[in-house]
Amino acid sequence: MKKYNSILAGFLHNYPSYLIFFVTARCNSKCRMCFYWKEIEKAKNKKELSIKEIEKITKHFKTLPYVSLGGGEPFLRQDIDKICCLFYKNCNARFINIPTNGILTSTISAKAKNILEKCPEAQLNIDLSIDGIGRLHDKIRGVKGNFEMAMKTYQELDKLRKKFPNLSINVLTVFSTYNQDKISEIIDYIKRNLDVNSHRIGLARTDSREQKAKEVSIQQYKKCIDILNRTKKASRGFFARILRGVYETSAEIAYKTGKNNRACLQCVAGKKLIVMSEEGNIYPCELLSKKIGNIRDYDYDIGKLLSSKTAKETRKFIKETKCFCTWECGIMNSLFFNPKFYPKILKNALKQAKTK
Repeated sequence: MKKYNSILAGFLHNYPSYLIFFVTARCNSKCRMCFYWKEIEKAKNKKELSIKEIEKITKHFKTLPYVSLGGGEPFLRQDIDKICCLFYKNCNARFINIPTNGILTSTISAKAKNILEKCPEAQLNIDLSIDGIGRLHDKIRGVKGNFEMAMKTYQELDKLRKKFPNLSINVLTVFSTYNQDKISEIIDYIKRNLDVNSHRIGLARTDSREQKAKEVSIQQYKKCIDILNRTKKASRGFFARILRGVYETSAEIAYKTGKNNRACLQCVAGKKLIVMSEEGNIYPCELLSKKIGNIRDYDYDIGKLLSSKTAKETRKFIKETKCFCTWECGIMNSLFFNPKFYPKILKNALKQAKTK
């Protein structure tokens, strides 16, 4: 129940309820469709936020129900578990999401266990990237043996999940030119071989390392989303069904946005959603390259930064231009603050509740 109280508090106040924090630009992969590749190439010269600085940042958030710790490869930060604990303790984060390429199996398992033990009321979501089966995955990710290592990581996390019911193991697949003809095979493989809490598919971004990555068929993407929705297991529990309804609705909106090349809902980036880089730069989202400011210049106080003239102008720009994209994370967050989509979310939630 405390998890849902955190969500309600985040929904009601004017602070962001969702933070995407790139904890490091360091990475041990070289994905062909990576959108963060420019920052990764400059990782050695970056001054990452220290654990003490992150503590100051968390103490200035009122309530932050949802935090996603990305990268780079998040588990390359040896203090990733301490970072999670700070958000959990200081700003009531109850949904913690960490995407990973799955290469550092022992580290991922050990850090996840520590987070679960020290943050017992939090839902920890580990998103494992699977973009192909076997050699195709390795080729897309640029690391020989990556697929096998990811499977080992899944096995270790699955052992943890038996002990910690607040651990969710999810699979994320980036739909790109390199795997669009194999998506149905990937969906089938994951369904038959992995017991995941969810499998989501997102479109390759316009800022991919290789521009060819984004050359996909939007109709084929729609077909793969339909296949995925038909093969999903029914979610257990009302909230889990609602969340799955949000996932499904966001995928539909991403498809319509890509097809029609226009906004399908009002974006709340810069208000209820913000992105923070490893050096403390604050952006409204991952795609809009409008830097609002650096948290270090505002005494680590997110309230001060978001009250700045630049922040207000950025939010005004997003609203007046009806800024849009196919970025699923941004769409999902915006759905929560667009009541006209609630009937659609509920319909999708009830639909999969009947799925056998």
